[in-house]
Amino acid sequence: MAAKVGVLANEQRALLANEQSSSAVPVGIPVTTATAQPVPQTMARAVPPQHWQEMLAPTPALVMRERVSLLQFMFGACEKRTSFAVGGYPSMGSAPAPDALHAHLDDEAFKAAMNSQGLFEVREDSTCLCRYCCHQNRELRLGIFPARHNLPGDALDLEMQGGLGGLGWPEGEVPSLQLLRPFKCSMPCCCCMLHPQEMSALDTGSKELLGKTVMDWSCWLCIAPCLCVPRLRYTVSDAAGKPEVDVHVPLCFTDGCVNCCAPTCFNSVLLMPVTAPGDTAEIGSIQSHWPGCNVRGICCAGNANNNYAVVFPPQSTAEQKARLLSAVHLIDLNLFERRGNQK
Repeated sequence: MAAKVGVLANEQRALLANEQSSSAVPVGIPVTTATAQPVPQTMARAVPPQHWQEMLAPTPALVMRERVSLLQFMFGACEKRTSFAVGGYPSMGSAPAPDALHAHLDDEAFKAAMNSQGLFEVREDSTCLCRYCCHQNRELRLGIFPARHNLPGDALDLEMQGGLGGLGWPEGEVPSLQLLRPFKCSMPCCCCMLHPQEMSALDTGSKELLGKTVMDWSCWLCIAPCLCVPRLRYTVSDAAGKPEVDVHVPLCFTDGCVNCCAPTCFNSVLLMPVTAPGDTAEIGSIQSHWPGCNVRGICCAGNANNNYAVVFPPQSTAEQKARLLSAVHLIDLNLFERRGNQK
């Protein structure tokens, strides 16, 4: 009898142990409680941060698509900060000739390049007073940040999340490369340009000045003391001030009307050749492409809706490409950032 009682006691203890083990939480499954708070969703970068040298060194050419501002399009008094998405040039072969990359790219080609080969984005940091009072001549700095593809409003590429001031620098992030532009009140006088516009490239980590771009406005034909036919180019120099390349901006009377009506539906690509100092042979180019018969090309005409392609000279280093980027943005500010409230 005692033996049967002992066996029954052992069976009860075994059943109790099995019930406790079956109610335990399996290993590897996290425990959740009723009071657990949901993790907030943040807008993360599409790619891990890279240094600007890692992004520019292997890239022979870039495409840059400016983000359209709906508020600036609807209200002429709104002056917003510029913002560009930058990607690799689409369908590039192995070391193509610079003059072979003159074909027009429509807006769909630019958007496809951003989605498949997005490299980084450019954002402006400037004060509201400078933007409204100085417009294209304002003091600013541009930051190079990693690419981000999940911005709201991808269907029309609208900056609704930026407020009246537009997209500023991402909070808590430091750009690896900065483009600095001081305020310059430029004016032609006696067939020369006083206080020419300039923009410098600065490595944020080392605080090293990489070089700068300076506007070189000169008189091609002097008709009167205050009336002349100008020739416009931008000189890109290294950190020591030695001229490296020139970017020529063809004008109607001095360059055979090659850029007449560009960039529009009549002439879709405005070509600005990059040459060695004192030479005329094209070794690279900066191009402004007409977006096409769409919202950007027709409805947003003249409201900072620019699409650019940049073809770097062969064998260019990352530092040389960074200096040429300063020329691209200086030209954009001087010639193409015509806002509705300046007309």
